[in-house]
Amino acid sequence: MVSFYTVMNKEISALILLILSFHCEAIEQDWNASYLFEAQGLYEKAIDVIRVPESAMSVSNLVMNIDMQKFLNGDRVEAVEWTPKMERISSTYEFTLMRIAWLYFQNKDYSQSIETYRKALALNPESIDAQIALLSPLAALNRWKEVAMLSSKVLESQRLSYQAHLFLMQAREHTQAWLALEDEARILIAKFPTEVDAWVYLGRSLRHQHKTTEAINAYQQVLVRYPNNMEALRYLQSEL
Repeated sequence: MVSFYTVMNKEISALILLILSFHCEAIEQDWNASYLFEAQGLYEKAIDVIRVPESAMSVSNLVMNIDMQKFLNGDRVEAVEWTPKMERISSTYEFTLMRIAWLYFQNKDYSQSIETYRKALALNPESIDAQIALLSPLAALNRWKEVAMLSSKVLESQRLSYQAHLFLMQAREHTQAWLALEDEARILIAKFPTEVDAWVYLGRSLRHQHKTTEAINAYQQVLVRYPNNMEALRYLQSEL
């Protein structure tokens, strides 16, 4: 026998989906205009044409939670029936947040960029895209301890993330953790031996530790990969 409570739950869920559908149909996002405005440097306009009301986001989260609860309660058919629409809506919201955060960053509104990337992470905590993207506005505001913590977190699950390694080396340099920078540079060189960045950071770390012979070797390796690197040329000129 179906209880009154079960019937009411289904009615409430249906009502929420109806409200959500209204939100999705009512919100007009002009993606083409957003990209055109970005190309013209009109970042605020690029944001305005794709902005999503916070209320719509709240409704989306609520429905997704109810769907999961139905699935856990064994009501597989109804949960699966609703999943494709929920996935489409959630994915669009997530991409919207990521793009708005990027546009805030482009507009040098770093605090808003950080806040919006964190909203994207709240929606999808497993997003490596959002975690790595968040590093840029944090670095722009010289929040190097947070950069080091977040990039280290990314590397726990994504050990080959070149971007995360680069941000971690930047954080080590700005906090003058020269030995830690040397260690990180050597790790990156082992993984990406043809890239020049890690050799530059290795040279800097060794130079600040007064390891002259090793620094010379590192900067010579920089010039093999990038013959016009001024930092390497000046250092070698001063030491040889």
